Amino acid sequence: VLHPEPTIGRVCFDDDHLYIALACEVAEMDKFRARFDEAEGRFEYSHAGVVEIFFDLNHDRETFQQYMLHANGSTKITLPRGDILRILNDATLVAKATINDSGYIVEAAFPLAMLHLNLDTKNVWGFNLNRAHDLYDERFERNGFFSSWNSTEGQGFQSPEKFGELVINADLSPFFWRVDLEAEPAVGDRTVALRVVNETGMPFRGDVRLAIGQSAEDAQPLVLESGKTQRLRFDHVVTAADAEAEWRVTITDSGGRVRYLGGTQKRDTTPGDDWAAPAANGDEQRAGFIAFQRPYTTEVLYRAVPRRDEVVSELEVTACRGEFEPSTVALYPLRDVEALSVTVSDLNGPDGAAITADQVVTRVVQWQSKWEDPSAFEAFEHLLPRFDTLPLVQHRTRRLWLTVQVPENAVPGIYRGGVTLRADGVDTHLPLVLTVLPFELLRPEGMGYFMYFPGVKHPSISNHDYLKMIARDMRDHGMSTFTIYHWVEQKHPDTGAFFVDVDEHVSETLGVTYSELLTILGEAGLGVEAPLLDVYSMHYQPDQIVALDTICRERGWPEVLFYIEDEIEYPDRIAKARKTLEAIRKISPDIRTTTALGSVGAAALGHMYDVWIGCSTPKMVSRCLAKNKAPWTYSCRAVYEVDGAFQRAFYGRAAWKLGLRGVGLWSYAEDKAVFDRLGRMQTYADAPVFMPEYTKKYGHVHLEPDEVVPSVTWEAVREGIDDYRYFWTLKKMAEALHADADPARRRRAEAAVRLLDEIAQRTPIISDDKKFGRHREALGDSDAERGRVI
Repeated sequence: VLHPEPTIGRVCFDDDHLYIALACEVAEMDKFRARFDEAEGRFEYSHAGVVEIFFDLNHDRETFQQYMLHANGSTKITLPRGDILRILNDATLVAKATINDSGYIVEAAFPLAMLHLNLDTKNVWGFNLNRAHDLYDERFERNGFFSSWNSTEGQGFQSPEKFGELVINADLSPFFWRVDLEAEPAVGDRTVALRVVNETGMPFRGDVRLAIGQSAEDAQPLVLESGKTQRLRFDHVVTAADAEAEWRVTITDSGGRVRYLGGTQKRDTTPGDDWAAPAANGDEQRAGFIAFQRPYTTEVLYRAVPRRDEVVSELEVTACRGEFEPSTVALYPLRDVEALSVTVSDLNGPDGAAITADQVVTRVVQWQSKWEDPSAFEAFEHLLPRFDTLPLVQHRTRRLWLTVQVPENAVPGIYRGGVTLRADGVDTHLPLVLTVLPFELLRPEGMGYFMYFPGVKHPSISNHDYLKMIARDMRDHGMSTFTIYHWVEQKHPDTGAFFVDVDEHVSETLGVTYSELLTILGEAGLGVEAPLLDVYSMHYQPDQIVALDTICRERGWPEVLFYIEDEIEYPDRIAKARKTLEAIRKISPDIRTTTALGSVGAAALGHMYDVWIGCSTPKMVSRCLAKNKAPWTYSCRAVYEVDGAFQRAFYGRAAWKLGLRGVGLWSYAEDKAVFDRLGRMQTYADAPVFMPEYTKKYGHVHLEPDEVVPSVTWEAVREGIDDYRYFWTLKKMAEALHADADPARRRRAEAAVRLLDEIAQRTPIISDDKKFGRHREALGDSDAERGRVI
């Protein structure tokens, strides 16, 4: 069916280019021109008109390149599965748009070298031409806004299975190349490495040229037999300006013919400070940096700039025995430093007491990149890897993260030591003062702290010893329980009946048996203060759940809560959960159950669950307690949506305010939660070491082969739990003095209760609310609150 505003397309090619022209009729040019002017030269898909050109070069009906050309001459490309050297394809494209009395004409010349053809390329391409008419034209219903040369039948233009075909009877093999950057260029790198593969079928002689921003091209000869690979290294110090510059790679043969065109660029939208750094004094000039400090719940990334009142000359830590407590220091480099190292001395305390240096772990804050599209990202604080030496780049701030573990038997009092920062042979000493408090920090009775952990599929981290390390890491971060994602269901080979088996390897993600896992958890102390959560029980039949519960009781394992269905806010899930719960209770009435639920699920089945995971408001907590159930909650925000301030408040002050008995996060670690800038998923097998250019949506740690690498938010979880412990300890002390004979002591107890009430009142109801995720100011000063409690 011909659209009321027809489009005529013309296609041709020569040895080096594919040419496409589209003449687009417009019925009401006055309206078109008004919408055209509103776009002000920008690519605005909804304004005036856009043509879209699609190539499926290998004709697999799955992959494609998409080019969008606006009536005003602006362009935009989409490369869902492309390589990063196609990012600047729209800049290589030669395009022009012309407005006339009856519409507009868009013409484009596509250099074949820019399409990154290779051995998979066919002479018959998947191909389509499409047009988006003015999306504000009231004459059209939704489908009338769009037209196609080969109809996609309402499935959207990005439907390669609906493309037509373009036949190109030509030898395209001179353009068959594979070119990759060996690594994403990072500020401070001193070389740029390329990997080039000749797939042309012929020996090649020519050169490779690399251009970065406005700098002159750097050329290297390329002599390469067909099917061979060559690695080229270009000497170039990557500066901060280079990080956002255009990077262009060109392969030209000895006759001057361009065989390959590639380009990439990053646009960094990370916010930074807009003031000048203070003038450096003599000591700072010699050190090569200015050391400064902000609260660790405030992000400090590479664009942070110190103020003079933030400059730090001493690090102070206050903690109870057995507590892990962080201290951070940020370094604003005044020059490039090839190697910074950090050493910590022993801490000497009262009457000859000492805390050895190995009780202080030093890490560096590593960011991750959240990609808006393949060329634009924002950095967020993320992991805290260890390091031996660290390069510093002039005016690019790096933050160090020190964690002091106070021994359980430490003598209360003040301990003094120091941190030495050695930058290219120059030492800077920062005194470290630790105050060990003279009281025991209590653990809240029956509090269920947990992280959802569905497990990972990787042999080096899915084994008995590694799970022990995970359990210890959870315990050391304040967790009291564990989510069990572990199959116990087996099928009898003879009868076909399903049965429960805790002593055989059934799980696909954890390389231990169920009984071995429960032993590991018990040794780490998980499940002692709060029941464990068996999440896979939502997939079992009622008799299997009862059988598993019986085994747990007979073997003296910690109490287990069985997860029955999930997020029961929908009629079908409510019905299924009700059926399972009723069947379980008929067989074994004392089995305890839980699930994630909201107000709808609580109204329908809250009376049947022992623990409600989802009590995020005072109303839900009250409803839960009225039914004599335990109110827990959880957050499933992506890790880049929340910061340390949110996680600390979520586990600490917010839990205290609401009177929660359990708090959890999605998730500890996930197998498939890492993505590169093109949206390609990376598993732990693909990316065992996390790189800053990746995006991790879920998972507050990264499981590397030899250690669990924590994140800033994971450390903040522990800090929130410790906040709660300080509140709990003060409450118990006050309760013990409630009937004391000494009026002064009673008054102090009453003042303590008032303080705890004030803290609860000042704490906002953050729930799982996204608006608090990155607005630290709304959460107040947690360090000051803890200080008042101490």
